[in-house]
Amino acid sequence: MKPLFEDAKAGDRSAFEQLLDAYADRLRRFVESRLPRHLRCRIDVDDVLQEISLRSFGAIERVEWRGENSLFCWLCGIAANIVLESERKFLRISDKPIQDDADSTASPSRQIRRIERFERLQTSFDGLNDDEKAVIRLIRIDGLPLKDVAKQIGRTEQATYQLLWRTMKKMKRDFGDTASLRLPDKRFSNAPNDE
Repeated sequence: MKPLFEDAKAGDRSAFEQLLDAYADRLRRFVESRLPRHLRCRIDVDDVLQEISLRSFGAIERVEWRGENSLFCWLCGIAANIVLESERKFLRISDKPIQDDADSTASPSRQIRRIERFERLQTSFDGLNDDEKAVIRLIRIDGLPLKDVAKQIGRTEQATYQLLWRTMKKMKRDFGDTASLRLPDKRFSNAPNDE
């Protein structure tokens, strides 16, 4: 695999495609597992894989060989970023309260407050690092159980819980006071204290 990587790094498109083919099934499963339910009917996995191919080919010259798993993790990082970007785009397109039929009876001031609230939430979410975004998306948006998320992100349940706790506190601090950003229950005995 390393000779193929070296050729791809030198700009050999054919070698790069062979390299990517070797990871295709694993990458497909990774992307499918990362796509939130609300995006699965709107985003084609093949489109994400194509975008991974484009971005990774343009960046592979900066990557050092550290083994097959390391290369796969790098590709997964690109995939995770693409999924997060797609989710942001979807949120920006889909959350337009003024044009939403369900909100057509709301007063203009309520619609404006809702738009402002969403923009603050988006800004707060954009300020998170990749791990923080992943734990929010998987637990709060996708509704996955903590133990499943822990396995998926390669952390213990307690470490995942603590990441969620810190992230929710950070978002609440950045977003402002709101009941919709409730902190998780203190399930673990050594969960951080609420400051």
